[in-house]
Amino acid sequence: MFRINLQKSIESLIPKPLVIIDRQVDQLSSLVKDIQSRGNIVILDTEHDGIAQITQALNQYQYFSSLHLVSHGSPGSLHLGNTKLNLGNISKYSQDLQSWAKFLTGKDILVYGCQVAKKQGQIFLEQLSQLTGGNIAASREKIGLTEFGRYWNLEFQVGKRFIQDSIFSPSLQASYTGAFVDYDETVDGDISNDPNNPLALTLEAGTNTISATTGGGIEDQEYVTVIIPEGFQLDTLILDSFSTPGDPGFIGVQQNDVFTEPLDNSADVGNFLGYLTFGSGVGTNILDN
Repeated sequence: MFRINLQKSIESLIPKPLVIIDRQVDQLSSLVKDIQSRGNIVILDTEHDGIAQITQALNQYQYFSSLHLVSHGSPGSLHLGNTKLNLGNISKYSQDLQSWAKFLTGKDILVYGCQVAKKQGQIFLEQLSQLTGGNIAASREKIGLTEFGRYWNLEFQVGKRFIQDSIFSPSLQASYTGAFVDYDETVDGDISNDPNNPLALTLEAGTNTISATTGGGIEDQEYVTVIIPEGFQLDTLILDSFSTPGDPGFIGVQQNDVFTEPLDNSADVGNFLGYLTFGSGVGTNILDN
């Protein structure tokens, strides 16, 4: 007589959370290390459509407890792969998002992008919940380390139950020095041609992008002051797609943690940590302090 015992650990029978992390978030390795024992992790490729990648992940990990979307965000928008999902294009992805419902109906979707629930974000999240069938938690505030301290609450919720369990451990929340903000400041037309009254922009924690158009030429000098919040320092400065008709540009970082960009050659280079001049064409510069 033979007796065969087949056993599975109780742990293996309990579904784990599925955690989707965009590769562009700050301190990716720290986030992965913190949650790798508690969830199945999928890293989004920045070169491809994030919605398609998530659809593939849902079909691969069909047996999971909850979905966690860790990416940069802004009011009513999520940066996933090379895609920004927002109110403007959610209808374009409606078929994909509705296909998620067979995996997500009644389950929790935790969205960690900064300020996704702010302003029009509430409508965006309500539509996302309707399409996917999931209970959604997100925040009107910045998530991670902000100028006011650390914040991890997903206080805005859509669905039938209250969601409160973050995938990140208390120790990670207390030590993480990044934020999930997708900041994009666009200035139409001239920036400011008054050196005594420059355009002032305050940076956010994380990656900041500033886009502007100017007339160009030495007769069209522009002035910008970008202020770094207390407790942060500039890591990388990139001047991208800069062009001017034959006149050099100048960029620099002042020693008092204020970055200014005057488009002339009269600035005292000694007051700056680094600078680079351009002729006509396009150039890129990276400064580390």
